[in-house]
Amino acid sequence: MRFLPPALRRHVEGLPVYFIGSCLALALDTAVLLLALRCGMSLVAAASTGFLSGMSISYFVSVRYAFARRSLRDRRIEFLSFVLIGLLGLGLTQLLLAMLTSQLHLPVLAAKAVTAALVFFFNYSLRKHLLFTRSAAVTRS
Repeated sequence: MRFLPPALRRHVEGLPVYFIGSCLALALDTAVLLLALRCGMSLVAAASTGFLSGMSISYFVSVRYAFARRSLRDRRIEFLSFVLIGLLGLGLTQLLLAMLTSQLHLPVLAAKAVTAALVFFFNYSLRKHLLFTRSAAVTRS
């Protein structure tokens, strides 16, 4: 990564580990969703439970392995902010899927692939810059 300009290098630090954490989060989210549905939970409740489960693993991997610096001292506010960024990403997903399928007439899977990539980088960028870069004084313990 030494060939990258310093600003870009700082931006992509942690990206590979964050990606792995996101994949683990998606797997857990999906597993919890399916298990909850099998146990008779409603779709909304099962999806919410899966989403929060996945968000928890994503947060854990992010703070433990992907990002060394942290902007907020209060971990509850940090986690809530992390989840809120995820919810923004979920809203962006819905918007992009609707736009790509209805206006550009892309097939659903193609639209999902484009959307997933864009939302991944959206979430990563917001989390990196709002939660995990500002303060050198608040570092991982």
